Amino acid sequence: MPDLWIDLLGCLDLHGGTDEGFDGKDVTTFDGASQQLQYHRVFGGQLLGQFVRAAQLTSPDKTVKSLHAVEDGPEHQEPEHVPALLDEKHRAELGLIPWETRCAEDLNVIAAGPPRSEVWMRTPAVDIDPAPALTAYATDLTLIGTALRPLEGFNHSGNGTLFTSAVTSHTVWFHRPFRTDHWLLLRQHSPVLAHGRCFGRGDVLTEDGTLVASYAQEALLSFRDCAETDTA
Repeated sequence: MPDLWIDLLGCLDLHGGTDEGFDGKDVTTFDGASQQLQYHRVFGGQLLGQFVRAAQLTSPDKTVKSLHAVEDGPEHQEPEHVPALLDEKHRAELGLIPWETRCAEDLNVIAAGPPRSEVWMRTPAVDIDPAPALTAYATDLTLIGTALRPLEGFNHSGNGTLFTSAVTSHTVWFHRPFRTDHWLLLRQHSPVLAHGRCFGRGDVLTEDGTLVASYAQEALLSFRDCAETDTA
């Protein structure tokens, strides 16, 4: 299996060309690789990152505002309390994230807890240009796991065995330029899980409390024991 960091950067290295669209007008298309994962499907974070890179390459004179640039003007932000950076003993391995992450809570535990999580992350040294793409990639990984925390016996690793999930909507808003090779805090909260769907949202903050991005996600959740009861 290839190195995940190198593999991800390769996926974000898109190659564009001009083709004729159905209406006869020229359109720009991009080709890109897909991650080599033992995942059996394309990771949504990879697609989010590639969408951001395609937008950047199409309009290099603009900055990315959201996945749906940022102009100069007045600024204000409600102060955000950011805890001290966690030390090395809180280092965590989050599977599809090929860079350093640190968590106060173990996201792999199955004991019930509040539907909140905070993850520190820092990539290897990299230019500022792919920062939005890399961050979009990271925001897709642990929101479903955050929604599952109040349920005893469940965590994000149960996808495909205890439950099946599928993201139906994911949006990222970028507020300010930032770097991913400096520490960032992903602060997440899932206020509701009901009727087979969960919703979560999060903020991306720098170590000094500057809010640089926000994101939200809705996903479908199908629990195996419920499905078996319905069909029995």
